This record gives sequence, structure tokens and C-alpha cells, in this order.
Amino acid sequence: DTTRAYSVYCRDINGDGALDVPQPVPLATQSESASYYVLQWYTYSLGGSRQLAATTYNNYSDGWYMTLPEEWSGKMTVRRADTVGGERTIVFSEADGDEIGRDFLAVCALSGDNRYERAKAGNRFILKEEDSVIYAAEILTDVTGAEIRLTEDTVRDNFDIIYSEWITGDI
Repeated sequence: DTTRAYSVYCRDINGDGALDVPQPVPLATQSESASYYVLQWYTYSLGGSRQLAATTYNNYSDGWYMTLPEEWSGKMTVRRADTVGGERTIVFSEADGDEIGRDFLAVCALSGDNRYERAKAGNRFILKEEDSVIYAAEILTDVTGAEIRLTEDTVRDNFDIIYSEWITGDI
């Protein structure tokens, strides 16, 4: 396999001490103007065989990534939904092939003076704070009986910040 023209560098994504190699996989699209990808991270053996280490959705423009549970594979997509100044939102939706279903999660990067109030608006919960940005999420649907299951703990445990050396490859 080869991957070209995608600026993501190898790293130990799952903390097992082995360097993992990213491979972008396109998601079903909800917009003709934007394409979104997940990264499948592979560990390679000395003999060249590979094993999936993790799958992530990386939002480089907002500085975060989420490790996706295995059961989400092939069942979700994302779109950007920026409607309020100082609030950049990615919405996760169910997907079956090119058929887009209901929205189930929103992750926001909040900036500005009222970011603390907006982080607690509705059913949002805070994921992390980094400098002048608060990252918050909201579970949008009742996930009882749904194919994609999540809790606040699942979202918090799988969410993390992207640090600049990951983007550029500089150490």
C-alpha cells in the first residue's frame, strides 16, 4: 500500500511503543465542497504484515483528534457546522454507505470571552482546555438501541489534543 499527498506523520498512536503508519480513508460526504477522512493507523511487523492499531478522526484546523471505537468503522461520517463566531463544530453522523443518517455527536472548539458559558450550553460537557480554547462535546441523540453507542466517558477517553510537532513532523 502507498499513500501520497497527505501530511500526517507516523507516531505511536496507541502507546504500545511501536511506530504506527497512518492511512487516510475517505468518509461518506455530506458536502460537495469538503472531503473528510479518518486515519487508520497500522503497525507493521518485521516481515511486513500489518495490523490495525487504531482509527482516528483528526481535526487539524481545530487542534484535536478522536480515537474511534471499532464498532463505528464504516458506520459514521462527519461535517463541519460553524454557525456561531468563536465556535467551530464537527458533527458526527451515522452513515450506511452513501446514505447519511442522524447526527449523534458534536465536538466544538470554543474561543472568546464567553467560552465557559457556551461550553455548558444545552447538554454540552467539557472535554479539555488548552490555552484560550475549550473543547466541549454534546451527545445529540438517544443512543439506546442505536448501532453507534457512546457515553460522555467514551467521548472523554477517546478525545485528545494534537500538538504541533505531530503536524509538522518536528520533534
